[in-house]
Formats: sequence, structure tokens, C-alpha cells
Amino acid sequence: MEQKALFFDIDGTIISEKTQQIPDSAIQALENVRNNGHLTFINTGRTYCCLPKQLFQFQWDGFLCGCGTRLLCHDHLLFCTTLSRYLVSRIIGWMKEANVDGILEGTKNVYFPQETSRFTRLEEIRTDFGDLGLGDAQTLEQCPEADKFVLFSDHHSDLDSLFTHLAPFFSIIDRRNGFYEIVPMGYSKATAIDFICKKYHIDKENTYVFGDSTNDLPMFSCGAKHCIAMGNHDAALNPYATFVTKTVEEDGIAHALSQLELI
Repeated sequence: MEQKALFFDIDGTIISEKTQQIPDSAIQALENVRNNGHLTFINTGRTYCCLPKQLFQFQWDGFLCGCGTRLLCHDHLLFCTTLSRYLVSRIIGWMKEANVDGILEGTKNVYFPQETSRFTRLEEIRTDFGDLGLGDAQTLEQCPEADKFVLFSDHHSDLDSLFTHLAPFFSIIDRRNGFYEIVPMGYSKATAIDFICKKYHIDKENTYVFGDSTNDLPMFSCGAKHCIAMGNHDAALNPYATFVTKTVEEDGIAHALSQLELI
């Protein structure tokens, strides 16, 4: 059997957003996949410091973080890119002008606004990351480094002006309901896959991607032959999905790997 490469989103794909756990069935299925000689990678929008500890229950072949901005395999750094301090300072200024709030995401830490945000979701994330020991050392206004960032907006925000500033430098991913993920131009979950396929000499014919949300679109549209959408996926993935599995909680990963004869 030819070696395959499998790429997994985290939230809503490997980890349940209801229980915050990886189902035992998924861990066992992934172990069987690796025993069959295939490669498994996390391909996530999260930067490295934000990887949930639950992921380390399983020995992945690599972590492709920050939408393709930092790639690690077997604890070796293969590639990374970071935003310049000058660009970070401009981003912070543009955000304030546009009346949005955001979180700057770095390899070692994440950076929140100094003041309490009017966006409930941002404050919920602040609390969650604080429980992980992240986000307290320095504020967004003091941010020393970042790989990417996210934005929160509402009807008081001037997104047109903000996106005009960002467009020359970034790809803008609409995560719905005023939430946007902002990634340096030229990097994505798709470029991460291309890098790994080239490194391991794996054709897209033997590539499998698993996801559920709009930030997985680059994975689903990169030419991978097998695009597996989770049971509760965003409809934007439908034109590319070659297989729709069950939800995480319904053992969707194990189901897909079995149906696709990878285990």
C-alpha cells in the first residue's frame, strides 16, 4: 500500500467542542493508521503555544500551525514566518481606527487588548487561554511578535477601511458572525500541505484532509483527492467534500478512516 498523508483540523474535527476531548475511538483509529505506515499531521489555525494538551495523547508526525506559518515535524522546525514589529504596530493602529478588537497570536504567547473588550467571545477566549497560562505576560499593545491574528467586529466597526489596509499583506478568512482570521499573504493550510507533500514525496492522490469550518477551505481546495467534512461542518465546504462523516462525538474520525479503508 502506498504511503498516505492525513491532515486534521483541531476544533470540531479531532477535539469535540462539546466535551473538549478526543474520543477514544479516534485515538485508536489514528494509531492503526500510523501502524499501517501512513503519516498524520495536525493542520491548524492555532499557533504553537495554543495547541491543546489533549493532542499529545497521540504521537503525530507533525504540527502545521498558524495556517501554514510554522511547520514542525518530529520536533524539528521545518519552516516559520513572523510579522515584523513595524507591521504589528500598524495593525494595532488600524484596529483601533476601525473600532474592532483582536488577538495577536504568536509562537510563544497570545496578546489581548489591555482593556476589557465589548466582545463577549474575545473575553471568553481570554479566560480560556488564561487557564492555560497564556495571554497574561504582555498586552496586545505591547506585543513583541506575532504569526497571525483574529478580529472581532460589529455594526460599530469600519471593516471596509480596515480591510483596505490589510489586503496588501494578508488573507482574510470570514469565520462568521463578525469573527475574522487574518493570515499573512501566501500562507495557508494549503501551503502547509504542499510543503509536506513535497518533503515526503506524496502525491495529492494520496492526501486526505479532515475539517469542519471555513478556515479549512484552503485544505479542501488545494487539490487533495480525499476531502472529509465532519458531520456538523460549515456549508462552505460542501463543493469540495468527497466524503461526509459523522460528528466528532459520534466517532466521526474512526468512521471515516474505516470507510476509506485506511484502517
